[in-house]
Amino acid sequence: MGMHEGKLFGRTMAMAVLAQARKTANVSLSEVQWSAIQYIKHHPDAPLFQLAAGLQISSPAATKLVDRLVERDWVAREQHPLDRRKWVLRLTDRGSALY
Repeated sequence: MGMHEGKLFGRTMAMAVLAQARKTANVSLSEVQWSAIQYIKHHPDAPLFQLAAGLQISSPAATKLVDRLVERDWVAREQHPLDRRKWVLRLTDRGSALY
């Protein structure tokens, strides 16, 4: 399988997981929201700029995305445990359950 086919297969699998998550949780969840939840799950304590880079979106887009996830109580912004000037992202209990 070539790189293009591998990416296509990965995207197809991600869409299948997203469809099941939507069905199970009975929520409207966009592909980018699901990607953000996955990223935060696998990169706990990631700052916003790292999420933006990981999802290949702009920082303003990441901020709006996180605002929506916070409103739905799937993600929490918390102060960094060692550097109180920084904020990190974590899944809430609801976000973990959705994942």
